[in-house]
Amino acid sequence: MSTLICGTCGAPLSAQKARPLAPGKGAKTPATAGPASRSKISHQPAPVKPAYKPKKSKPRKKRKSMFQKVLSEAFDVIEDIFD
Repeated sequence: MSTLICGTCGAPLSAQKARPLAPGKGAKTPATAGPASRSKISHQPAPVKPAYKPKKSKPRKKRKSMFQKVLSEAFDVIEDIFD
């Protein structure tokens, strides 16, 4: 007599823990005969939305640091020497 085993690990299926199925998979269970559920009704006023959409500001462009300015000038001078 053979027993069912897991295809991944080889453990007997009778020793494994039953896991819940993902929604929409497996056998469908009959609907419960309980009272119909009512939709939730909020008695509070709806939140007020702003009349306009605020514009996003553009990020500011960073200034060159003093070191970068000196370095770029030095590079230009060296480039002019070789030209």
